[in-house]
Amino acid sequence: MKKIIISGVFGLSMATTMLLHANSEGDSYGGIQYGLGTYSEDGFDDANPNALVGRYGKFVNDNFAIEGRIGFGVGDDSVNDPTVGDIAIEIDSLLGVYGVGHVAINDSSSVYGLLGFSRGELTATATDFGISISDDDTGLSFGVGSNIGLSDTLALNIEYTQYLSESTYDFTAIGLGVVFSFE
Repeated sequence: MKKIIISGVFGLSMATTMLLHANSEGDSYGGIQYGLGTYSEDGFDDANPNALVGRYGKFVNDNFAIEGRIGFGVGDDSVNDPTVGDIAIEIDSLLGVYGVGHVAINDSSSVYGLLGFSRGELTATATDFGISISDDDTGLSFGVGSNIGLSDTLALNIEYTQYLSESTYDFTAIGLGVVFSFE
């Protein structure tokens, strides 16, 4: 009898924990972010090209998800170089795979950190000369963010991500968006 009561209490507490937890193993989520980007390169002023980024993730346990992203530029920015004039910087594409560790704040909100790899392609155009140069790079990415729950399946999202960082330049973004969760 004692074993049955202990088993029942243990089972009930586990079920309650699973119901109260914001994310569960096997749950999926998707979303979209508007990325306010910053491209910094040695010897130039910062440029602020923007991107639209789609996200899809799946929780492998209650606090850890694998997430994929795909994005493209929706706004370029120009910097002035004394030798060639205005240079427009645009994000052509952004792809990434990340591990995302979540810490639940309540039933529908969390803070998280991400670590993974991104591939980005940027185009720089010397507008006075009509010359364009595109280049792509792949590198380690990391960031932090927060999902602010509006309901059990909808959250607002804000994050800071270092997508690419090389010896002469880096590309970061502040992402603002929405996240939808589904089982």
